[in-house]
Amino acid sequence: MAGRRIAVASGAIVGIRADDATATALCDLLGARRAPLRGELVLNGHDASMLSADAVRRMLFAPPHEAVLFSGSIRDNLHVDGRGAVEGGDAAVMAAMLASGLDEVVARLPAGLDEAVGDNGRRLSGGQRQRVLMARALRTGQAVLVLHEPTTAIDPVTEAHIARSAAAYLRARGRTAVLITASPALLGVCDEVVSVAALRPEARA
Repeated sequence: MAGRRIAVASGAIVGIRADDATATALCDLLGARRAPLRGELVLNGHDASMLSADAVRRMLFAPPHEAVLFSGSIRDNLHVDGRGAVEGGDAAVMAAMLASGLDEVVARLPAGLDEAVGDNGRRLSGGQRQRVLMARALRTGQAVLVLHEPTTAIDPVTEAHIARSAAAYLRARGRTAVLITASPALLGVCDEVVSVAALRPEARA
């Protein structure tokens, strides 16, 4: 992608407003789902074109907009690999649930965190799926979190609450975040918003 560069400072929350094609391409680049060109992505001073995809993913967590839920329970899905117990204990799980609004979903389910989600979350509504995926993303350990339109199926009032809660969660932990979105609620909690049609990005963890 030719064009301007942007820099993302450590600990900042930056919003990127882009057309659909650019947003998807940027998320794929940051998620290492395509190889970066030389100089297209710089992480901590390292040109990502010289790094392996696994090395990029250790620094950045950038799931696709339509990320997959694993068969099993909500608890299982709070682990990025869908395997077994969630690290960090109950307090860490609850913090991510509160920040994503997942606590409200879990409170209404008969089995709570142990509720089965079905194949790719088919037993959940679109908004419930997105809250599970956001809680999972918030619990990852990478320095930089990238979310692409994470709240499109969530009603505006709930979305506004989640935007504020997620931003507070990220800031309290010093996490860097890039929100690729057109959502006014999400953009409203960002430290900076960049509007682009085409982008040659530079991200600094």
